[in-house]
Amino acid sequence: MHPKTRKACEPCKSAKRKCTKQLPQCRRCELRGLACSYEEHPRMVVYGANDNVGLIRLPQQHEEQVVSSFLQPSQPDVIAIDPQLGLEPPTTTISPSPSLDDLRSAWFLTPDSWEVSSVDTSRLVPISVGEVHICFDKTKDWLKEWIETGSNPFIHPELNKKSVPSCIQDAFMALSTYFNKTYKTSDMVFRFIEDKANKLTVSHDCQQSSIVDEIGRVQSLFIYTFIRLFDGNIRQRHYAEQHLPILHRWAKQMLSHASCATSDDRLLLHNALTVYTPELTSHPPVPCQASPEQLLWHAWILSESVRRTWCVSMMIQSGYELLKTGSGPCFGGVRITTRRGVWDAKTAAAWTSICAERSVGFLHRSETEMLLEERSIDEVDVFPLVLMGLDFGPDRMERWRNSGKH
Repeated sequence: MHPKTRKACEPCKSAKRKCTKQLPQCRRCELRGLACSYEEHPRMVVYGANDNVGLIRLPQQHEEQVVSSFLQPSQPDVIAIDPQLGLEPPTTTISPSPSLDDLRSAWFLTPDSWEVSSVDTSRLVPISVGEVHICFDKTKDWLKEWIETGSNPFIHPELNKKSVPSCIQDAFMALSTYFNKTYKTSDMVFRFIEDKANKLTVSHDCQQSSIVDEIGRVQSLFIYTFIRLFDGNIRQRHYAEQHLPILHRWAKQMLSHASCATSDDRLLLHNALTVYTPELTSHPPVPCQASPEQLLWHAWILSESVRRTWCVSMMIQSGYELLKTGSGPCFGGVRITTRRGVWDAKTAAAWTSICAERSVGFLHRSETEMLLEERSIDEVDVFPLVLMGLDFGPDRMERWRNSGKH
């Protein structure tokens, strides 16, 4: 059921508070640790189905640890049938199409999940120059990781598996050349990188044809800007500074376009990772040539890539300004997935299984303090850990690391 048609959950209804109507938990219940449950819809009758049918999974009740209405591999497959339609339960040889509305209700596809909101600085420690350098050293390690493995904590391995945007091809080759430059080839390598960066800002300074292309141009410009700002070459730093406003604008456009692509289903159904065009009706089914898990996994990869790319793009601007002038702007924050293992899942089935086990920790930067109190550091993904290091400082992070909290 789409959030717009779902009624408020029982705790929000009792407290007479606004409910975001998300599954498995609304934002208020998630933040307050309440048992979020929704009113049952008696016109929907649930029938059991064989495990081999591959149907969409709809739980008979919404429990706290359920991540979405169809991500429950530990429970038997079930299908919801509306008796008003006069349909019979499917046999084991017929696989019904899952509802598009069911897929739309995923936690990372809600409109408010794309909102950029301010960070509550009252709970944060002052950011030191040393912490910024540590953060940028880690970012440089991530860029090396991309060259060596094809992925890192903000470039997902599935993102460019089917096709690689030309700008990402150029950035990969330029970065590989940069990490292998010698004293004698340094000037030549930087001329090469300068030329690639200039061509990127000229040829790609317009709306991209797809979300993958949009992510690619922001990641490419981020890579060029990062290595030119912090290598120590005065000329390159000067020109990289001129590209910071472009990086800022592109990152904002990427986030905005991803939000629009979510609202009209392009992110879910026409996302370049899942290639097909469904036939939509007044009650649109989703074709069975792609499983619900595959659709959601690909949509999550794109949405999380947008969020993490936005985060590193804003981080480099804030951090560089702080190093340069002693104070840096705060551009706010977006929600990202914080649980370790979700980003690293190799298949849709593995991703579904991880998401079904417990909360994925889809949190705004202002909400990550709860991780210090409720999770062990080993349960948190490396990407948010770097951001948390800036927010809470080395002392508190070390106490958390040594606490063994679980």
